Amino acid sequence: MTIANPRNYPVVDACPTLTRAVGNFNFTDYSKIFAFSGAGYVFGWLTARKPMRGVQSKFLFGIGLAAGLTYASLSSMQRFMGLEANHSEVQRYGALSAMELKVKEDQMGLANGILIDNDSD
Repeated sequence: MTIANPRNYPVVDACPTLTRAVGNFNFTDYSKIFAFSGAGYVFGWLTARKPMRGVQSKFLFGIGLAAGLTYASLSSMQRFMGLEANHSEVQRYGALSAMELKVKEDQMGLANGILIDNDSD
């Protein structure tokens, strides 16, 4: 099966779990979480009227925190899958060989693989 984005970097894990991705957060991932959360809080503070500033800023802080966690975990998973630069992950965990990658992809097996590979419109 072909993938939409070619892997430009070595694959460390073809199907990383969420716990492994969160455990692999680096400084950039934490700064993304901080930036989204801080932007949400500031935006909530600036757009609300005086009696609702605290409530709205805390609410949008939570929304920003969720967005930052999602973005950071996606970035971490993409580094594992070889879609983003992953030099530190390759040094820490090692890269999969071509044979190991083929076995892993065969084990994953997509249910809609036939529909994805279908070229007819």
